[in-house]
Amino acid sequence: MKYFLLLSIIFFVLYQSGNGCMKFKLDTTCECPDILKHYDKIKEETIPVIKKGGCKMSITCATHTNTNFLFPLYTNRGEILRPDDMMENSAYVGAADAVQFSDEAYEAPPGPPIDIISYFGVLCDGGVWYVSKYPTGIGYNMKNLTLKYIGTNGEFDGKKARIARFSCKPLA
Repeated sequence: MKYFLLLSIIFFVLYQSGNGCMKFKLDTTCECPDILKHYDKIKEETIPVIKKGGCKMSITCATHTNTNFLFPLYTNRGEILRPDDMMENSAYVGAADAVQFSDEAYEAPPGPPIDIISYFGVLCDGGVWYVSKYPTGIGYNMKNLTLKYIGTNGEFDGKKARIARFSCKPLA
């Protein structure tokens, strides 16, 4: 039994050093374009981005109403459909916010740092960037121009929405 285990380990190591089709490979490339092309830079600020190989990275932002991801909502496609009471315009944009928007929250100083990649469940799928976590629900403008949040109980978590752009409040 000991020899079988030893021979199995030796075989595995030798096989992995070759070019076999079952060889474990560490993918160091990302099939998605640079996520920073979606970054809505208000000023010439820079945000801390740490690349970890492939599509894995972290982006550190402050918890604030200006830290968010915007994505289109459609009536007939996508994992999250456009609400019936949504304001009619060409954009039909939903938002995943770090903090629910209010005048007080907007004027508040930046909160603690968060890694927005893990906080919002950002992932690459089929060459496209998606958000899949909605910590404060999904915000959108209703027909009467009032801001409304749905899914604040986490019911949309795990559903993907294609990222159109994102904002990041730099740390103070």
